Amino acid sequence: MTKLLFLAALNLAKSPGRALALILCIGGPVFLFISAAAISAGISGEAAASIESGADIYVTRDQGGLDANIEVKYVDEFRQSMSVVEVRPRIVARIAPAPEIWAVLLGIDPLTTEDERGLQSGRFFRAHSSSEVVMGSTLANRLGLKVGSSFILSTRTMDRTLKVVGTSSKSGTLWESSVIWTSFSLAQELLGMTGLATDILIQTRDEVMANRLADHLARSDAHLRVQTKDLVRRYVSRGYAYTGGIFSAVYAVALALAIPAVLVISGFGTRERRREIALLKVTGWSTTHVLVLVTLEAWLCSLVACGLSFLTAFVWVRWLNAPLLANLFIAELEWFPVVEIPARFEISTLGLSLLVCLIVSWTGTLFSSWRTASIPAAEALQ
Repeated sequence: MTKLLFLAALNLAKSPGRALALILCIGGPVFLFISAAAISAGISGEAAASIESGADIYVTRDQGGLDANIEVKYVDEFRQSMSVVEVRPRIVARIAPAPEIWAVLLGIDPLTTEDERGLQSGRFFRAHSSSEVVMGSTLANRLGLKVGSSFILSTRTMDRTLKVVGTSSKSGTLWESSVIWTSFSLAQELLGMTGLATDILIQTRDEVMANRLADHLARSDAHLRVQTKDLVRRYVSRGYAYTGGIFSAVYAVALALAIPAVLVISGFGTRERRREIALLKVTGWSTTHVLVLVTLEAWLCSLVACGLSFLTAFVWVRWLNAPLLANLFIAELEWFPVVEIPARFEISTLGLSLLVCLIVSWTGTLFSSWRTASIPAAEALQ
């Protein structure tokens, strides 16, 4: 077996063009698989962390089965429940602080227990401030702003001069990188939502009490749309399953094209490869020995292709922010993202990638080699 392995490596070294073409055909789909798996794991991990650290219940107005703005007067009503720990109104909106630059306007007052460890620099805005904001670090860099800078934010109702008093940490979540965080009252003014909120966040003592309270609120007022943390978790999971299905279809096409490409490059219809196998048969090699040799060649190509694909995917996603790929998983993201794309590379992905490489290489090489080895050597030499 050692001699066969050495001979397989020697055959690949003698035909570097064919070996390189095999590695590229095998590694292309695997690169897509590793990149997609890393991005999907990173985004779903951030989403799960955000959900778990969020509120237990989200309450909005029900408008034909869709979320609608809710009156702030409900805050005092919700606080009367014994199972409630905290109730906070929130405003979330999509705005453009500059042409072709979109951001999330988050209007919510920070908890008194929150400190400034989550900030890269600066501090939180003061309660009920009419001009101070905390900005995502990536958004601040795109706008050329820093702590202490002022800028004019234009909305449908007014133009307001705001001051950046802090920037979020670069190690924060993806959505934090493009957020403009203001006090709730300032967000109301900017968007003309006096007396209204996008939703109301309720924190309860435990999940059991959250489910009971959610059922009670839904029964007590038919105009309210009540969503628990578990329901939001299922929404997110369903959304990622849909996105993953779209990419799986694209990947399946790439994989289907890779196998016939490997089949052609590895020797099907290639006179040089047919002559090599025929000469081995003339020198006494059996069909089994030829297939073992071809299997080892494919195994070596798979190892190289898997390693190069993993390294390329790591550089493409971690260092270059996954250009041309990230927008398949994150809606409305540019082709060449400037934000840091969350990614998580796992050992299990590397093992599965090697398995995919072996399947593609063996499927594409064994059939053509077996067909050539099964015919008489004189016919193969013609």
